[in-house]
Amino acid sequence: MFKRLLIAGAVVMFFITAVNAYSQHDSLKRNDGKKFKKAVKEKFMEKLSIDEPTADKYLEMYSAHRKSISDLHKRHSDLLKSLEENSDSPDLSTKLDEIANIDMMIAQKKLDFYESSKKILTPKQIVQSLQFQKELGKFVKKEMHWK
Repeated sequence: MFKRLLIAGAVVMFFITAVNAYSQHDSLKRNDGKKFKKAVKEKFMEKLSIDEPTADKYLEMYSAHRKSISDLHKRHSDLLKSLEENSDSPDLSTKLDEIANIDMMIAQKKLDFYESSKKILTPKQIVQSLQFQKELGKFVKKEMHWK
């Protein structure tokens, strides 16, 4: 009887410890994300010689832009996959037209983003931001061991 109670207690302790460890790990991830965003913003401000409100405005705008472009790329990819899987579908023309429209929407969103960027940054700073994005992408890929 005592052994069963001891084993049950050990199992309960194990689960409590596991849940606690998992929640701490999740909390650390969130803090790391905040630290990373803060470090990126500081480096961005340094590279472009801009103040914090300008950096916040641009980075918020850039984040929204990347999200919308990502959503369009996902739709584009889904349509291509659908075409590959159903090459005999009667609505091929419609899907091809939608893919072309998505490509035009991506181009338009990029142009809109560029026009919006000109309201916040100088042309030189826009070029510097493009360089920064490229460098940051390389750094993240290297550190995350992505190909």
